Amino acid sequence: MNEGSWAEWATAAVAAVALILSLLAFLASLRVARDARFFEIHNKLLSPEAQAGRRLMHQYQDRGKTWDWVFDHRRDDYDRITYALGLYQTLAQLARYRSISRRSVRRMWFGQIQRSWLRIEGYIAWRRRRFGFPGAWDDLVWLAQKTDATVTIPVRGNYPEVP
Repeated sequence: MNEGSWAEWATAAVAAVALILSLLAFLASLRVARDARFFEIHNKLLSPEAQAGRRLMHQYQDRGKTWDWVFDHRRDDYDRITYALGLYQTLAQLARYRSISRRSVRRMWFGQIQRSWLRIEGYIAWRRRRFGFPGAWDDLVWLAQKTDATVTIPVRGNYPEVP
């Protein structure tokens, strides 16, 4: 081999190594972004506002109040509850489409969703009837199914399943 071909091979090898390192750095940045999205929604779920909304959901259900009553008579509380449960929907949507780690969601939130599912499901069923949108909050229903909660309302949307 002549000197020119050694130099060409060396240049190609350095370029290949640089390409591999760039791809590895890109994949690492995707993971960091995914983790950052998880911790952003996780922190919102832990916020005092979200905790208050979940607490209100349990309190109204313990008192036997219907969602129609809460909506009609305690609109501020209804908004707090909707905010708290909406964060669960956002968590579910991000997990369903793998924008965040499903493993992190399973480890940190499955138990909470499973324990509260009966009440959350009642809210979703009411919301679907009240506002005439049968597919409302499908991602949260999907996530509840993954927690092995007893889910009686269907996932109505025609969404592709992400493996």
